[in-house]
Amino acid sequence: DAGEDIEIVYHYDERSPLQNFKDYNIFDPNTDQIEKGKISVNPNKDYYLISFDENSEFHNPIEKISMNCHPNPFNPTTTINYSIPNDNNVDVSIYNVKGQKVTTLIHGNQSAGRYSTIWNGTDSKNNKVSSGIYFYKIVAGKNTEMKKMVLMK
Repeated sequence: DAGEDIEIVYHYDERSPLQNFKDYNIFDPNTDQIEKGKISVNPNKDYYLISFDENSEFHNPIEKISMNCHPNPFNPTTTINYSIPNDNNVDVSIYNVKGQKVTTLIHGNQSAGRYSTIWNGTDSKNNKVSSGIYFYKIVAGKNTEMKKMVLMK
């Protein structure tokens, strides 16, 4: 459940007793800081970088914005996965082949990380769109990426 602490337990081989780690470092890619402490469950964060060595160096594994969708082609919905390397204002929108905006799926500030959203093949007025080629576009700060998807009915 969100907010609950995560406990890290290890053992060396089949015969060793389970041991709890009491001291470990956690890298926060949002602040680029290494902190001692506990990990709490966060539904918007799907990974943590943990070190049991005080001298470890970390780097943010998300180096640039990226996105993909599946299934593609799709009917009636597709899931758009995207990653952003820094906290930013994020827009994820759908466009038709004429370059007209069909709908905006995400608009707002988001922390660095991996996210997903679902497009159900409707426009901004919740009308079903026709079969064809569409483009999904992410804008995160000054970074932009656009890819093609196909709606088949």
